Amino acid sequence: KALFRRAQARVAWALQIEKGLAQTESSEPRTLQNLALADFKAVIAAEPGNADARREMALLREVLRPTDEKDEKGPQAKDDNPFTGIFGDSKQMKERQRQAKEKKRQEELARLRELGNAAHRSGYYEAARSHYANAIQLDPKNVGLLLNRAAAHLMLQNFQDGFDDCRNAIETDPGCGKAYVRGAKCLQGSGRFDEAEAFLMRGFGNVSKEEQYDLSAQMHAIRSASQVLGQIGAMLSPTLDGSPSDARWALRKLDEAEAAGHSAPTLRSLRLQALLQSGDPTRARETEQLSHRLLQEDPESPQLNYWHSLSLLRSRKRPQAKSALQQAKVRAEEAESSLLPTITACLGRLTTADELKDEGNRLFQARRWEEAAEKYEEGLAPSSGDQEMLGILHTNISAALRKVENRSRDALKHANKAVEANPQYAKAFFRRGVLYYDEGRWMESLQDFRKAQDLEPRLQGLDDWLRRARYAGSEGKERKNHYKVLGLFCDCRQEDIKKRYRQLAKECHPDKVRSASDKEKAAAEARFKAVNEAHEILSSEEKRKEYDFGPPEARHSYGGFGGGGGGFHFGGGGGFGFRQGQSRASRGRGFWEDYDDDDWHGHF
Repeated sequence: KALFRRAQARVAWALQIEKGLAQTESSEPRTLQNLALADFKAVIAAEPGNADARREMALLREVLRPTDEKDEKGPQAKDDNPFTGIFGDSKQMKERQRQAKEKKRQEELARLRELGNAAHRSGYYEAARSHYANAIQLDPKNVGLLLNRAAAHLMLQNFQDGFDDCRNAIETDPGCGKAYVRGAKCLQGSGRFDEAEAFLMRGFGNVSKEEQYDLSAQMHAIRSASQVLGQIGAMLSPTLDGSPSDARWALRKLDEAEAAGHSAPTLRSLRLQALLQSGDPTRARETEQLSHRLLQEDPESPQLNYWHSLSLLRSRKRPQAKSALQQAKVRAEEAESSLLPTITACLGRLTTADELKDEGNRLFQARRWEEAAEKYEEGLAPSSGDQEMLGILHTNISAALRKVENRSRDALKHANKAVEANPQYAKAFFRRGVLYYDEGRWMESLQDFRKAQDLEPRLQGLDDWLRRARYAGSEGKERKNHYKVLGLFCDCRQEDIKKRYRQLAKECHPDKVRSASDKEKAAAEARFKAVNEAHEILSSEEKRKEYDFGPPEARHSYGGFGGGGGGFHFGGGGGFGFRQGQSRASRGRGFWEDYDDDDWHGHF
């Protein structure tokens, strides 16, 4: 079949060339005819019974025969083409070619339309748009294809391109109601509500009465959406100093609007504004991603630059947020925006928070715990919305208050707030784990230390606290909290234990309660017994080591004790110090003091 079709094509080609050449001599038609003759011979060799090939080869041989031989056969006009019976005259041939081309075009149109429809149904809107675009190249005035591509543009939020397709469809068919509805949706999507209403009004005079109902329904939807957006906008403040409850209401309304199919950039801008005003830290990632997308669409906007910097603060990306705020300030100055004072004030708050934190660190280093905690607390107000700084400040407050007598509960509250502000801050979990350990909440302590280890495996001092918590947790509820009985922490010095024991022994000695009731005497005796038991264990360095980390044979399973650079040293003369290259036990300082000195300098 392939050879037969090629032979026919070569004959037809030769015929067209002959008609174009007229009186001019050329060997090209004859070359094509000879090639066609070879094809016919090949067909007959493959299929000897092919009558069509034999007949057409005979006719072709007649054409190729010299002119004088033709004249001997009988009179025949020179312009009488023997292929007229096979291919028809030139007009018929052109008409058949046109029909074949049109059929092929229609088949390709149908194929592309079906591909586009299938992609659209599956949610692959970009692929659908591409298929419809290829089909429109074959039929630029096809109203159905233009509206299909407009639907794909609408789903891709290419609102202007979708509206252009609807407008072109109306130029071809002014009475197409679907074009008016879909075009109005595109205008509504881009926030051009007044233009959408005007566009629909144009359609009422052109479409049928049945389609007018569709236009009326869309007009109602546009007016409702415009009213809701007005209410939402009234609840939100460009400077984000409005009520968080109003912002949460706005978010609910925006959810309803999007569920109804509205997806204008105006909605996305309002959503970002509501997310920032609500101050919900659990939606920080959503806020940052949305602000990034909007900023890409309008990078010169001072407002979007400002909002993006705030979203970075919520995402605990403080250095990037500072840089973004500087950029927002430049944009505001260039545009002479009314937001410039707000942006400048925000930068000032960040600077103030840094200064208060540094002052608190200096007081902490000077062991002025309460003053340090107060200074850190002063930094909380200017750090509103700055989740990274809030996590640091609350962690620092908890560490300072732990040093203050009878403030452990307050310290734990701030540790909880630190974890809430920045769930990725290892030191916040570490500090809370230490406080849990102080309270005898061994398993909670162990969980926090493990979380801190996941976030920052090389956090200084963490390994030893993990060993403590693992051993304490393995003993379970039966474990007694001897440090708490004495009102001390496990990282206290040996001399602190002796000093505290003497004080408590006097306070709860049975001789002090001779005149008390039997119940009070029993309580005093129980406490005195607990104090003595605690002192007996903790006053001995070996027993204290075993109480903290387990017996020697079990210590290996709980991590053992490190050598230089991270282990504990129980030296003579009292106390145990954190070893860092060289033992500090000789200074008479406990582990916690050494840890604080190293950790608080330059890290917070």
